Amino acid sequence: MQHGLAVKHAEITHAEVPAQLLAQTVLKKRQNNSGGQTDGKFELGKKQKLGINKQTALNPILKPIADAWLANRKPKLKDMCTYCNIYPGQLIVDTKRCKSNTLFGLCPFADSCYFTHETASDEEAKKILGLLGKFKDQPEGLKPRYGGQSK
Repeated sequence: MQHGLAVKHAEITHAEVPAQLLAQTVLKKRQNNSGGQTDGKFELGKKQKLGINKQTALNPILKPIADAWLANRKPKLKDMCTYCNIYPGQLIVDTKRCKSNTLFGLCPFADSCYFTHETASDEEAKKILGLLGKFKDQPEGLKPRYGGQSK
């Protein structure tokens, strides 16, 4: 086998590879195809699978923000915050909550989302409404960077 590897155009067939090595590669492939989650923990570098947009409960105080978001071709949350001169972390302090679900009642990742889907309380909704007031009043002033999604 070493002589075959030393040759410039050598080919190794499966008959020459030990069975232990083949079994280990199959096991590694199965572990890598776990979809980003193992034992309920998130692994960095794995992408979430997009699911069907799942409509959940929305605080009625945030309805004007959600309507302006839909009317303006669904801009990114980061762009909305930049337009209103705030950071996305100021809207929802809890990092374990899904921001898009809390603000708009929709999550693009649906059931495969790593964050919790909770409705905003009335106090949080009033705070969010105050922070995104510029977007609520003049949503047409924000232009989506890449054309946004079609209506």
